[in-house]
Amino acid sequence: MIIALLVLLVGAAWALFAPVQFGGRAAYVIVSGNSMEPFLERGDLAILRRSGDYQVGDVVTYYHPRFGPVIHRIIDQSEGRFTLQGDNNGWVDSYRPTADEIVGELWFHIPAVGKAVNRLRTPAGMALLGGLLGLLLAADLLARKHPSQLRRQRNPMKDRYSSGTLEEFRGDIIVLLIVLLLVSSVLTFVAFRQPLTALSSEQIAYRHIGSFGYSAAVPPSAGVYDSDHVQTGEPIFRRLADRAVVSFDYQFTSEATHQVAVTYRLIAQVSGVNGWRRTLELQPETTAEGGAFTVSGVLDLDEVEEIINTLEERTGIDNNRYTILIVPEVTVSGTVAGQPFYDEFSPSLRFFLDVNQLWLAEDQTYSGEQGDAVHPIQEGTVERFVPVPNVIPVLGLKLPVQTARWLAAGGILLSAGGLLAMGALSLWGTAAGPTSLASRRTDRTAEHIPPHLAVEAELRSIARELGEGELPAGGDAPATEPAREPVRLPGLLASRQMLALGAGAAILVLVGSAAGVGYLVYRSEARQVAFLPATEPETVPLASSVEAASEEPIPAAGQPAETAQEETELLAMEGVADLEPGSVILQADVPMVYVPGGTFLMGAGSEGEDAASHPVTLSPYFIDMHEVTVEQWEACVAAGACPEPAAGEAEDAAGAGDAARLPVTGVTWYEADAYCRWRGARLPTEAEWEMAARWDPATDILTLYPWGDEWDPERLNYCDADCPNEAFRDPEHSDGWAQAAPVGSFPQGASPLGVLDMAGNVAEWVADWYADAYSATPQENPTGPETGTLRVVRGGSWGGGMAGLRSTARSAFPPEARNAGLGFRCAVSADEIAPFTLQEQGSGQ
Repeated sequence: MIIALLVLLVGAAWALFAPVQFGGRAAYVIVSGNSMEPFLERGDLAILRRSGDYQVGDVVTYYHPRFGPVIHRIIDQSEGRFTLQGDNNGWVDSYRPTADEIVGELWFHIPAVGKAVNRLRTPAGMALLGGLLGLLLAADLLARKHPSQLRRQRNPMKDRYSSGTLEEFRGDIIVLLIVLLLVSSVLTFVAFRQPLTALSSEQIAYRHIGSFGYSAAVPPSAGVYDSDHVQTGEPIFRRLADRAVVSFDYQFTSEATHQVAVTYRLIAQVSGVNGWRRTLELQPETTAEGGAFTVSGVLDLDEVEEIINTLEERTGIDNNRYTILIVPEVTVSGTVAGQPFYDEFSPSLRFFLDVNQLWLAEDQTYSGEQGDAVHPIQEGTVERFVPVPNVIPVLGLKLPVQTARWLAAGGILLSAGGLLAMGALSLWGTAAGPTSLASRRTDRTAEHIPPHLAVEAELRSIARELGEGELPAGGDAPATEPAREPVRLPGLLASRQMLALGAGAAILVLVGSAAGVGYLVYRSEARQVAFLPATEPETVPLASSVEAASEEPIPAAGQPAETAQEETELLAMEGVADLEPGSVILQADVPMVYVPGGTFLMGAGSEGEDAASHPVTLSPYFIDMHEVTVEQWEACVAAGACPEPAAGEAEDAAGAGDAARLPVTGVTWYEADAYCRWRGARLPTEAEWEMAARWDPATDILTLYPWGDEWDPERLNYCDADCPNEAFRDPEHSDGWAQAAPVGSFPQGASPLGVLDMAGNVAEWVADWYADAYSATPQENPTGPETGTLRVVRGGSWGGGMAGLRSTARSAFPPEARNAGLGFRCAVSADEIAPFTLQEQGSGQ
């Protein structure tokens, strides 16, 4: 009965909780994002069930073709597809899955269990689990007398008539099956937490190829040269020529598909042996498409000589020889093999000049990797990640993950089936075997064994098995027969082992599935359930693309607020040291705010992922006063360095002027990074963003929101009465914008340093990879984790509530995400921008 009940319970548990990859209907997902808060929180374990009838209001997990598994709520159904939205999101999902693409409907969830499962997925957790199972098995086996010892005590006459073979080795078979189960379970944990494919780094090569040339016209009657023109490599004699034409041919090459834009200018640098230098522009900055150009300019030797004479007259220095460098300054940006790309190429050709001649320096070499001074070549690479079959190293061999999964599944099925079979045979043997001395006597009589010998042998055998000693020799048979035959120890051992191992096998399979949680993904195109890699997020706070943010446009409520126009004053300064905190300069015509750097306490200092307040020291830097606008992005598009963004609903609803000043949205982290680098800047680090958002360098006070510690809905664009996100909608206030507002529309929400829109409007990409919590260790210029799967997003958006708009609040998105509420701003280190800023000021911009 015990084994029958065990088999029934195991079968029922399997029917209810068997994972889909083993033919069941359950899938397991660990929540890793905040898009379903407060209903589902990070670390919850969600158990899903496949259904043929999904309804509006159901929480389901579906497989997004770009972002992987996503757990959101169905808000609409039409034309065979479902529209979904996270309870905590201010936008709807861009991808509308079919029923076949839905992994399952939320059955129930267990808070915080996913965190424990994640710990179990670590090598230490696997070792602990294996050790516990081994200890339990060893304790169970050592606590009982081995069946072989019992067999040695049995009556030889009984052994002669025992059925023998299977019962003889039953204990050994069970041990082997247990070992197979343990090995297969370990292999299951290893194989199913590894993706079928791994990302392998591939270096895509490219080349900058250049070629210098120069010439000078001389009188035909000079008779000094072979022709009436000085050729490259020949000296130019000052009595015969007063001008030289220098040229540079450039070509960008790569075997991979590429699209680049090139900016270049040609200069000459005259310098002396004491370090004096004077720069002459031979050709102003120009942009070329297609990755190739030819530039030339005239080097006026009389002008150079006049500059040198002025220097010597006013300083009293008399040098016999000067150096002239011809330098093309080339900047290349775009994409190579689909990857954002930026590089610089500035070779130089060196000449010597004295009162008699200009000649090419001998034995000069180009500082690049290849080529010579006249024909410089510079090579570079762009890193691209490509999927390759993943393998597991086993005893020096590389076992494909797919093979390991088949072996693991086969081992578990074989061991579990074998254990169940052994239990069933034990139950059948107990029910079908002899139960009385009368039946045994009948069996022996049928083989012509004298009855009194048979009875005596059976009694002695039973006594030994029960441990009650032996009967006296020649003793008479008892007057009454036992009511039933005692349960044999091998059968009892198998029954108890089956009880423990049956439950253990079910738990192992379910925990193994949970350990691979997030890998259970139903791919409709292949009609199969697949696993995602452990390094990918199990659930993604889905970043919807702008072009499909909603089925119906959201009407703007009220009149738009007037856009604040800032008057930026360029400071007359000798360097960054003269700047006051909060000063504004122009970098590529974009207002940037000076942050003097220093040490501040980063983090909220309360419960949550942004809790761990810790000192961070930053060097001085500049950060954009506003989020990058549509107009600024279009300049990058025109230069060929950025792709066309899709227009959002906010842009469509705005006027022409307002649309240009809207923050650009729907760009990935990679595209935002490429724009900043194209502009000569970069994305700010998470620490730089937080310092600029809440730190007052004059008082060293940190604010909860950019403007102070008290919530004020008049100071930002957030989820107001017109917001489509019911979870955060504030019906008591309207900020005048249904979605994003033009940058700078809320000057009263400026940070202590004067940076605008650091709360609300659109959330912003920053440079760092995402980690669960800040480090509590003091840091200097931290840049976050070296690797990851999500990029940090700061600042909250027009679709968020108060909690997500604190200056310390953090969220994260996959770097490929596009979102109607996600933009960015740029930053640059002070020691990198100062010379460029001074030049901009000098030109009166």
